[in-house]
Amino acid sequence: MKQKTEQEEEIVRFLLGELSDAERTQIEERFLEDNRYFEQICAVEDALVDDYVEGALTDDERAKVERLLRSSRRQAREIAFTRDLIESAAELSARESPKKKTERHKSHDWQSPLAARRPPTLGQAMRSPLFAAVALLLVIAAAGLLVWNIALQGKIAGIAARQAEIERQDQELKRQLDEEGNQRDALAKQLESEQNSRNQTEQDLLALQQSLPTARPNDVLGVELPALALVRSGGRTPLVRISPGISEVRFRINVESSDKYTTYNAAIRTYVGQQIWQGRINPGQVNPRRLILRVPAKLLATQDYILRLSGDSDAEIGEYPFRVRR
Repeated sequence: MKQKTEQEEEIVRFLLGELSDAERTQIEERFLEDNRYFEQICAVEDALVDDYVEGALTDDERAKVERLLRSSRRQAREIAFTRDLIESAAELSARESPKKKTERHKSHDWQSPLAARRPPTLGQAMRSPLFAAVALLLVIAAAGLLVWNIALQGKIAGIAARQAEIERQDQELKRQLDEEGNQRDALAKQLESEQNSRNQTEQDLLALQQSLPTARPNDVLGVELPALALVRSGGRTPLVRISPGISEVRFRINVESSDKYTTYNAAIRTYVGQQIWQGRINPGQVNPRRLILRVPAKLLATQDYILRLSGDSDAEIGEYPFRVRR
């Protein structure tokens, strides 16, 4: 038996089942990925079979080879056949004389490897230990292929599981995209509805503005009215000149009272007590203390007037005198 390298020793231990699970897994993964390494395993298997047939193995190694063959449930038929061949070969070997054994070994020594492996006839094969070696080689090769097939099926199962996971993720992504698409469609419809509502509101507002009578700027006269107390302290009574084109007089009053009212009452009277106009005023939104009174110009003749302002509870706020001249 020739001297084996460290790698070949490891392969023999792998074939004889002497490695740990981790070491066996490492070798299986390697020969699945490396064709040369797989061919080396097959070569070591051939050498192991040759050593087994030629009796070059130790008793322990021979027992392990036979135990390995008998422990394979998947190759039961091949093992039974191989066992019969081994027993037949053992019987033939026991009946051979030492001289014949020597002659057979010598004959084997001078034959070339190709001649030694020349296929015998069927009758010779059935009677020759070489037939048992070939059968054993086939069994070991089948076992190796079975291991390779199991590992390959494991990888295929892993790839199938990853593919199934990818398909599941694709389905989930498609579902999310569909939901986002539905949300975008709903938002687009809502935006379109709001836009239509806004356009309709603008059209209604425009129609309302067109239906309201408008006063031109030169038809309105604005007047600032100071309180009576300011007039008496040296101020001048405002003079309101109403020209023929004026249709409305707008009185602007700055309320000095610190009290706050939701509405105000206003009344315009002559100095002799004749009331010519009365109404309610809401405070301004921007400046609640600034009031605007709109009085038709036709009600104001050339005369002196007093505008009396009170809160919504009739609390008097002040009096504002003014004169009208036409």
